[in-house]
Amino acid sequence: MKTNCFHIDDRAFTLVELLAVVAIIGILALLAVPAFSIYRQRSYDAQSRTDLTNAALGEEAYYTTNQRYTDCYGVSGCQTLLPGFRGSNGTVLSMFVLPASAGNPESFTGSAYHPLGLRNNSQYACYWNAKNGGLQ
Repeated sequence: MKTNCFHIDDRAFTLVELLAVVAIIGILALLAVPAFSIYRQRSYDAQSRTDLTNAALGEEAYYTTNQRYTDCYGVSGCQTLLPGFRGSNGTVLSMFVLPASAGNPESFTGSAYHPLGLRNNSQYACYWNAKNGGLQ
């Protein structure tokens, strides 16, 4: 005897079960995205600190060759002046020479920050001071 009824497979998921899984995944995503953005901002800050340290090493290499330090502004400007320096795109970088004064030899200072980092403006930049021992 033939019937025209549909047979429901007991192994299938119901719509309610699927909606519950989607809701749980959505809640987990809402919790993970803010944490991810903070880690991303921290990585930009680490990138700006690395660029500042590398620029300071480039200043020392420049001094070895020329017996003086040099000013440079921006990553591209510092790449052309400082030997071996390869900065990252987006980092705001500046290096300034502090001229020699009574009892103080010539030195340099620099600052760097990334607009997408936690330290997203010059008020919260990373600073380098050669006279005071480096990264401040």
